[in-house]
Amino acid sequence: MHYLSRLYKDPDSRILLTGYQVEGTNGRLALDHRFVETRGDILTLKPRVEQYDFSAHSGDSELKKVVKDFCKKDTERVFVMHGDKTESFAQWISEEIGVDAYAPANGELFTF
Repeated sequence: MHYLSRLYKDPDSRILLTGYQVEGTNGRLALDHRFVETRGDILTLKPRVEQYDFSAHSGDSELKKVVKDFCKKDTERVFVMHGDKTESFAQWISEEIGVDAYAPANGELFTF
């Protein structure tokens, strides 16, 4: 939610959700209504919200295909937020696709 609270006003950003979003969660609210709730505030989302249905245990090739397809759309940067190999995946994105990619540590801040 920290990154989303910084990006929710930017129509040039995108929010990518994976898998099923449970009714009543922020993921489902984002998909269905284009807003999320955080700390009692409601954030209306300006970025496009997209859902990708693939297993939480997708293989390397599936994840790489999703990122390659996504990065064809003038993507400036990618944040790899969850997984066992976030740093190496971010490095692959930077080297193979040529897009700035980050695997932020918990609490790490970015300014653009």
